[in-house]
Amino acid sequence: MTTIRPAIPAERLDIPWWSAPVLAIGGLLFLIWFLSTGVSQIIVAALLVSLGVVGVLLKPNIVIVATFIFLPLLGDVRRYISLGAGRTTNDPLILVGPAMAAMLFARLLFERRIRPDTPLAKLVATLMIMMTLEIFNPLQGGITVGIAGALYFLVPLLWFWIGRSTPTQRVTRTTIKVVIPMVAIGATALGLFQTYVGWLSFEAQWIREQKAMFTALLVGDNIVRPFSFFTSPAEFACYLSIGLVCCCAPLLARRFNWSSLLVLPIGYMLFLASVRTAIVLSLLSVLVMWSVMGGDSKKVAIRTVVALFVILPCLYLGLRRLSNFNSSPDRAGVLTEHTLDGLLRPGESTAESHKEEAIDGVISGIKNPIGYGLGATTMAAGKFGNGKTAGFEQDVANIFSSLGVAGGVLYIVLMARVLLVVFNVWSESRSLIAVIILAILVSQLGNWLTGSHYSTSALVWFLIGSIDRTQIPTASERYAVPRIKHSYANLAHSS
Repeated sequence: MTTIRPAIPAERLDIPWWSAPVLAIGGLLFLIWFLSTGVSQIIVAALLVSLGVVGVLLKPNIVIVATFIFLPLLGDVRRYISLGAGRTTNDPLILVGPAMAAMLFARLLFERRIRPDTPLAKLVATLMIMMTLEIFNPLQGGITVGIAGALYFLVPLLWFWIGRSTPTQRVTRTTIKVVIPMVAIGATALGLFQTYVGWLSFEAQWIREQKAMFTALLVGDNIVRPFSFFTSPAEFACYLSIGLVCCCAPLLARRFNWSSLLVLPIGYMLFLASVRTAIVLSLLSVLVMWSVMGGDSKKVAIRTVVALFVILPCLYLGLRRLSNFNSSPDRAGVLTEHTLDGLLRPGESTAESHKEEAIDGVISGIKNPIGYGLGATTMAAGKFGNGKTAGFEQDVANIFSSLGVAGGVLYIVLMARVLLVVFNVWSESRSLIAVIILAILVSQLGNWLTGSHYSTSALVWFLIGSIDRTQIPTASERYAVPRIKHSYANLAHSS
């Protein structure tokens, strides 16, 4: 017998659906005005954290939504302040997102809502304990490196607990259906401007400062990838992938809405972003979403076969024909050519070197079972430590190198468990939210715990937490022998 869990008494978000874009536009206008006064990063960071303290105490759900709007804007906010007030040594604005996560997490601890009472929560808690111990690993070059590494690895995991302990699904729905599409189309607009027109003055200054040491900015010798208002082109492409998934889902589910109109511009910008791994994973995530929406196992199998043997070959042939016509020497033409070369001839692209780096990271963790320390694979190692290790571009490789073989294996088990839980929730509830989260996770494979992707890593773990909330046993289930499997009624009502 399957029990139907009653809806969780929910703290309402207290804002209508249009509040996210209004909040984003109003907040952006305020920031532009405030930053134009020449204030420093420290003042801006202190102001935002102060507002966050008040928000966490009064309206924590609004703080969650506001943080998910702020984190994508972080790159251009930092660049704009640096133009007027000069660049600071420690970049305090980076701490705003972690501060919000820490305050939300602290409130949950105070209210005794942090309980590792599901298999997935136990795995996350164990991983966090291992990471905490690795802060003190001397091989990374000092405890400062370990503390800085906590910002990249531990902070995203705080969002898991925030997601599973937030007592209403409305925050998740608002994030997926409003915030992500609005931010993605805003990022697309600025990315297209950067591609076809050029750079804003503070962006141009940042490029001049970073060009020599930030090689991922460049395609070839002189063409700079668009990065919109994000901290890097890679984070920009990852967010576009998430936005594309959220906008495609209503189309695939035959629930056409305003976000469906954004599929083409976001998809086109993702192509121009020229981050080929993000393009491939985006395509894979959309195909996975379309396949599992088939319903029963027979339809899923048929759709999978169609995707593998009809859709993908047709896309490949279409790209080959497109490559014959592309000869424009401008930025858009060069970016398009770079994308097509990587997709059509992966053996001649950087894909092989990325694969070798990932293997090296795993091997380094096997060779040194205790790991090199939590911050060893982050930028903090070069800045505060001995600089002997570097990042490996894939989160699994970074975890193996940082935490050792035990931590790496645990993380792989955690990833597998997450995907299994999300798929099971979809199978049980047929919730559109669940299948969107599944596709987002596929689109971010290799970047779930890339802490330098401030916006996307926080989103991923928040959404994982919101799914795990459906697994929390009710009071009767805790003491039932044998335990009665509960339903996913809450999530089913949230689509």
